[in-house]
Amino acid sequence: MKKDILKTAVISITLCTMLSLFFSCASVENVEKKDDSSKLIENFFSIYEKEGIEDALDYTIQSNPYLTGSSMDSVKIKLTNAEPLLGTYNGYEIIGKRTIGYSLVNYICIAKYDRQPLRFNFMLYKATDKWKFIDFQFSTENFIDEIFDMSKFYYIETKQNGK
Repeated sequence: MKKDILKTAVISITLCTMLSLFFSCASVENVEKKDDSSKLIENFFSIYEKEGIEDALDYTIQSNPYLTGSSMDSVKIKLTNAEPLLGTYNGYEIIGKRTIGYSLVNYICIAKYDRQPLRFNFMLYKATDKWKFIDFQFSTENFIDEIFDMSKFYYIETKQNGK
């Protein structure tokens, strides 16, 4: 009698453990599938390379009509003027990504040019089922200054043996 109860308990525990593992794996898979935001970044840089900065910026506006206006026109003008000074475009890299919950993602990318990199910051938002750009920034000078600041050595004075 005790053997039957023990056997039933072991089977129940094993079954519960297997179900728990199954559902935890399924939930991890769903989280990974939810973050398809990088497709917007890939598309942006594909358009950037093949058709130019103005078309790439228009792509950001197509994902979110709230981005229209004079601020985007100003960004187009600044980027169009900066491009010839940077040399040949040689691709891009995603150098940072911060995910905030399941609905916000911040990408930091560099566009690699002959002269120097150009940093892009993209904030993406997913209110329902579709990612869209909600903020876009770029920088050349501030980015280089930030890299210099990050690479500075900070020396700490220590007194050893009374010196």
